[in-house]
Amino acid sequence: MPGLFVGLGIAVGFQLLGLDIDWYTSALGAQLTWTLPYGLLIMFAVLGRFNRAYEEAATDLGATPWQRLREVVLPILLPGIIGVALFGFTLSYDEFPRTVLTAGTRNTLPLEVWAMTTNVTSPALFAVGTVTTIVSFIAIGVALISIAVIQRRRTRSSGEPI
Repeated sequence: MPGLFVGLGIAVGFQLLGLDIDWYTSALGAQLTWTLPYGLLIMFAVLGRFNRAYEEAATDLGATPWQRLREVVLPILLPGIIGVALFGFTLSYDEFPRTVLTAGTRNTLPLEVWAMTTNVTSPALFAVGTVTTIVSFIAIGVALISIAVIQRRRTRSSGEPI
C-alpha cells in the first residue's frame, strides 16, 4: 500500500480516537508499519540459523538464564540486531509520505528538507546533506567495527572461526 495512504489512515485513526498527532506517537506508528516487517524478516533469518545447542551447553556448564542471555545468545544475535537497526533507520530516514500527515506540528528532517526545496535553495540544505552523509558514514563505521569486534571475540573464545 502506498505510504501516503498509510500515513493518511494513521492520521485519521488517531483523530477519530481523539489522540494527539505528533512525531513520537502517530509518526512513530507510521514508521513502524514500514520498518517492522523488514526487521522481522531479517530477525527470522538470524534466528533460523541460531543453534540452541549453545544455550544447552551453557546450561550444562552451570550458567544462569541471565548469563546464557548475556554471554551466549546476545553475542550470537547482536550482528543481526545491529543490521536490523541500521536497515530500519535507513528505511525510515527519508520516508516523506508516511511522515507528512502524521508528524503533527513539528517537522522531522525529511519534512524540513522538503520545505527547503520548495523555495529558493539555501546553503543550509547543502550543510544538512553534508552532515547527514558524515553521520551516516560514522554509523556504518561503528556498526562494522562492532561486528568485527564481535567476530574477533567469537574467534578468540572458540579457537576457530565461526
